[in-house]
Amino acid sequence: MTDFFATYPRLRWLAVLMAVLLLLGIGALVWHQLQPRAASQRVAAVAPSAPAPATAVPTAVTQPDGATSPGAASPPATAPTAASTPTPPVPYPEAEVAAAQDVATKFLVALESYRYDDPPSATGNAVRPYVTDKLDQELSNSSSGAAGGAKRASVHEVASASVVGIDCELGCVSTGPLGFIGRVQQHIHTDVGDHDEAGQVETIMTKTPAGWRVADVKV
Repeated sequence: MTDFFATYPRLRWLAVLMAVLLLLGIGALVWHQLQPRAASQRVAAVAPSAPAPATAVPTAVTQPDGATSPGAASPPATAPTAASTPTPPVPYPEAEVAAAQDVATKFLVALESYRYDDPPSATGNAVRPYVTDKLDQELSNSSSGAAGGAKRASVHEVASASVVGIDCELGCVSTGPLGFIGRVQQHIHTDVGDHDEAGQVETIMTKTPAGWRVADVKV
């Protein structure tokens, strides 16, 4: 081989040149393969890293005993509710009160007036225009009894009643049924003389289709 290149010295230099070119080609090929990877590494080194996801901070929740439990969300605060204001009582209209007072007054006069010779049904008949059907049934047979009737008859007793004052029991407001306290004065005449008696009678009123009526009475 040495003798061959000695014989042809130009071929030796040509072989050396080809070897050099071959090495250069191999080097260029290797450099071409490594260039994209190096570029991508440089881009990755230069590009900013993505921010790390935010970590939720657990909120402490107050337990019934006052301890706190991490990781549980606290309930939303609720606005305090305003205290309800009670509805003030509404007065009955003056016209209604006046009409009811008139019925109560006439009832009291009829109830507390009598004669010694009245029949047992006299009280019921006298108060019937001013009372409810239920109270009428209760008073229809009202009397002072045989002994009381006989006593009145023995002295010819006659009582004349008048109402000297009548006021609303609860201030004439619509917190309950309309009621009155009547101050009644009786002038009693007998064969042995005259005298006056006074007392209070409570009447509870109710409104019916026919107007105000006495629904109950407490002497």
